[in-house]
Amino acid sequence: MELSPPLYVEHAQGKERWTAVECDCSHCDRVGAINVHPQTKYFTVTRGKEHIVEYRSAGKQNPHYNCGKCGCFLYTDLAETMKRMEGPEAEARLAVNVRMLKDFDREKVATKTITIMKSLPPKYEVD
Repeated sequence: MELSPPLYVEHAQGKERWTAVECDCSHCDRVGAINVHPQTKYFTVTRGKEHIVEYRSAGKQNPHYNCGKCGCFLYTDLAETMKRMEGPEAEARLAVNVRMLKDFDREKVATKTITIMKSLPPKYEVD
C-alpha cells in the first residue's frame, strides 16, 4: 500500500505525517486495528489486489476489505459514513489498518486512543 502523508517521521522529512487512531469500537477492538483515515485519492494498493476480499456486515454500508489468504483486516471504505456525517459532498475516506503495512513498527507510529464508543451508554433490546 502507498499512503500519503507518510506514517513514519523519517519519511516525512519535517512535513506532516499521520497520527494513527486506536478506536474502541467493537470492530477495531476485535481485529486489533490501528487506523489512519486518508481520503481515498491518497491511498493505493500496490501489490496483492488479487487476494483482497470484500465483506459487508449487517448494515451493508461500509465494505470491509480483508486478506483472502490469512483473513486479516486491511481497510474499510467509509464513503457512506462520511456522507451521513458531512453531507453528500464529503470527501471519500478509508480506515486503513496500518498494522498490515510491510515492516510496520509500532514504536515509530504516532497514535491516539479514542474511547468514545465505550463511554456511550449500552443499548439493550427487549422483546
